[in-house]
Amino acid sequence: MRNISLFFIIGFLFLISACTDIEQQIIGDENAWSFSRIVYEYTEAFDVIESIDSNDVGEIYFYENGRGWWDNGSLRVKQDTILGDSFQWVLDQEEEQVMLSFDFPLIPYGNDRNFDFRVVESSNNAQLWRYSEEGSVFQPLRRDSVDTKTIWQWQLSRD
Repeated sequence: MRNISLFFIIGFLFLISACTDIEQQIIGDENAWSFSRIVYEYTEAFDVIESIDSNDVGEIYFYENGRGWWDNGSLRVKQDTILGDSFQWVLDQEEEQVMLSFDFPLIPYGNDRNFDFRVVESSNNAQLWRYSEEGSVFQPLRRDSVDTKTIWQWQLSRD
């Protein structure tokens, strides 16, 4: 009986340390993560309207105070809109998700946008994050709503 209790305590401590490891790995000793690859796709109905598959897009920084900075280099989406700069981030340890909150000053995005990225893989030197969102958009010419889907996949690395 004592061995079973000890096993559960050790398992619980391992689970707690695994959850905090994601945050420690994101912040780490060196704050900069490089985008080794970024994939973006926006579809309406079944037609791909916009897509990006790019390497070496810039760097992203995560700070302990829940703030971050995205130096996105030359990445542009939707009429040359810059997608980055400062943001806030929150890690949901149970769901293994990172919510990034951007304040876009441009109309296509509204002011505040939140992206809940799922942490698919996490280590000290590599991260794989995915985000997807489904919705609908009204098409005036068709006088109907069209289903939309947005997908982001980030491969982050540290040298």
